[in-house]
Amino acid sequence: MKKRDNEQAGTDLSFRWNRILENSFNEIYVFDADSLNFIQVSKGALNNLGYSMQELASLTPTHLKPEIDSQTFLAFLEPLLSGEQKLVVFETLHQRKDGSCYPVEVRLQYAPEEATPVFIAIIHDLTEYKQTLNTLTETRRMLQLVLDSIPVRVFWKDMESVYLGCNRQFAADADLNSPEQIIGLNDFELPWNTQADLYRADDKKVMESGQPRINYEEPQTRSDGANLILRTSKIPLRDVAGKVFGVLGCYEDITEQKHAEQALIKAHQEWDQAMDYFEDSIILVSLDERIIRANKTFYELTGLTQKQAIGQDPTSILHPQGEKEDCPICSARKAHKDSRITLEADHPDNPSGRPVEITIRVIRNTDGKPQSILIVTHDLTRQREIENELRRHRDHLEEQVTERTIELHQQAKIIDQINDSVVGTDLEGKITFWNQGAERLFGYLSDEVIGQSIVLLYPAGKNRDNHDIMEHIRTSGVYVMETRLTRKTGENFDAHISASADYDGKHQLKGIYTYTLDITERKRMIEALKRDQTALKSANQELKSFSYSVSHDLRAPLRAIDGFSLALQEDYIEILPGEGRHYLQRIRGAAQHMGHLIDNLLMISQVSQRKLQHQPVNLSLLVKKITAQMMEQDSSRNITLKIQHDVIVPGDESLLQIALENLIGNAWKYTNKKTDACIEFGMQKQEGSPVCFVRDNGVGFNMQYADKLFVAFQRLHSPEEFEGTGIGLATVGRIIYRHGGRVWAEAEVGKGACFYFTLP
Repeated sequence: MKKRDNEQAGTDLSFRWNRILENSFNEIYVFDADSLNFIQVSKGALNNLGYSMQELASLTPTHLKPEIDSQTFLAFLEPLLSGEQKLVVFETLHQRKDGSCYPVEVRLQYAPEEATPVFIAIIHDLTEYKQTLNTLTETRRMLQLVLDSIPVRVFWKDMESVYLGCNRQFAADADLNSPEQIIGLNDFELPWNTQADLYRADDKKVMESGQPRINYEEPQTRSDGANLILRTSKIPLRDVAGKVFGVLGCYEDITEQKHAEQALIKAHQEWDQAMDYFEDSIILVSLDERIIRANKTFYELTGLTQKQAIGQDPTSILHPQGEKEDCPICSARKAHKDSRITLEADHPDNPSGRPVEITIRVIRNTDGKPQSILIVTHDLTRQREIENELRRHRDHLEEQVTERTIELHQQAKIIDQINDSVVGTDLEGKITFWNQGAERLFGYLSDEVIGQSIVLLYPAGKNRDNHDIMEHIRTSGVYVMETRLTRKTGENFDAHISASADYDGKHQLKGIYTYTLDITERKRMIEALKRDQTALKSANQELKSFSYSVSHDLRAPLRAIDGFSLALQEDYIEILPGEGRHYLQRIRGAAQHMGHLIDNLLMISQVSQRKLQHQPVNLSLLVKKITAQMMEQDSSRNITLKIQHDVIVPGDESLLQIALENLIGNAWKYTNKKTDACIEFGMQKQEGSPVCFVRDNGVGFNMQYADKLFVAFQRLHSPEEFEGTGIGLATVGRIIYRHGGRVWAEAEVGKGACFYFTLP
């Protein structure tokens, strides 16, 4: 009887569920709580599984789940049977009749209120979800790979300027081990916290306006104290509805580039000033007979303006009425021949009407090919004044040579300008990825290149065969080369190419990402640097010739003057009147003073030409040694010495000793009228950098004339007050500049002076 009741109840249950499920395309299963046999399933389940209802009636859920055995399935049912849970949810695989499987989510409920208690299972097919999830994971992986491959720093934030993510380069700048560590942080928690308010204000402006900010400059301070200049761009992030929910930014470090630009501008300005400093007329002429540059003296000599002279043929300026005969100046210039021509005042080709010496020098590149012609006109009627001027000019030129050498080393460190061209290819060399940077660099739109061969951009055979490059990447993971490429417009440019492997989730090579930089400008700058170095080498050779002339041509007459004066003093002193004796003493004193000047000039030349021997130098010990010698020579002085211990710097010890001897000697000399004289030496920090100093409480000087301190023969005190040649501080300047440092002074009349210098 009970069996008939159960059968009737089952029939009734089947009837009720059949009406619900017969038209449902969702997967719904009803199975007996005791036997676990299926009672009824939806139409969608039958279609997906491939079974008939009669076939399923003899099966249980475990027949459809190859991953789950009976014991495990019963464990899922236990919380429902005990009433502990109303619903059990888990993921598994369903197996169709043909043996194929698909991922599903099972939502299982217990229905004890039925005449025959049953379990109800609602199944969600996860196939499409899993495929979407895998696609999203791969897309994110590829995006992160691209972000980590480009040298630009990329980051994104929410509306509160809290970081949501970044690429690996940005994480490294923030002193983080991985991009994931940035999530949840803000700028106040990062090394550049001092600029946090500035960055957040930029974020707010972009998000509130909804407009991007592109390529603006801003500062950044790193954890090591380095102060950088960044080129930054920010755009608003929008959701699918167009509402701004954050900001996306990127930046690149342009510090060295900015410094190099400023140094180059400064070098050009200083070079123009140096050219105008000459009293000689100087012009630079191109090989096609056009004036390129000219100095101030040339314009004063000819009465022409810059607009009238630049670009003109120099022959028309030398001979405005036409060339009457073969002009030696024009002939040497047109023959590209180094020459030195002297023209008297009445010579028909003399452009000035005064006796002049014209030097024609061919400027050549490193290969020896002529580049331009330099013409220097020197007025011989003022030879004596010019000799004195040459002494001052030589010192100034030496400063320019030293400073220019330092600037050339700095310019040599200029990094390549970043151009974020990223191109992705598959293993067959077909282009699969093309970003906006590639579009800007090559000129092709994405639709023009996607699916095309990479040979369109990087033709085989220019450096290595594409097959060889692919094999190199297979073994090492990266390939770098420099070559010459062509844009869509046909324009050629020099390029630096780095290619890296793209691996799938199983670390199988699936393609290549290629990053390309335009280095045309960098190569052009390198060639310019080589030309400047050639000019500097020529200038140094001129300095050596000048030193030889001073040493041999001027010493002999001075020795004769001093010798004959001494003989006159020894043999005829008794017959000379008092005024004659006075004049004789002045003659000897002037000759000896001139000898000291020559010695000092030669010392400056030797300082400039000598090769530096770098080693750690204890400046404190040198100062103690120098002051001890001065105390022995002038023991009557009552002077207080304050010398900081162990000031150690890198440099050439013998040259630094000469510099300190001059600085300490000046302090010693200019405090000799002080009863409480004090000289101090030490090192201090200025703007985070170490600076050495020598300080005294002597007579000081007017800062209005501070620009003359390190120029040869420039003195701020008369010889009657303090003796000297005006060479000492010029020597100090040469030595410090040769070490790559700088030197300056601060003083006040009657209150002493302090000389500062740096040694990098």
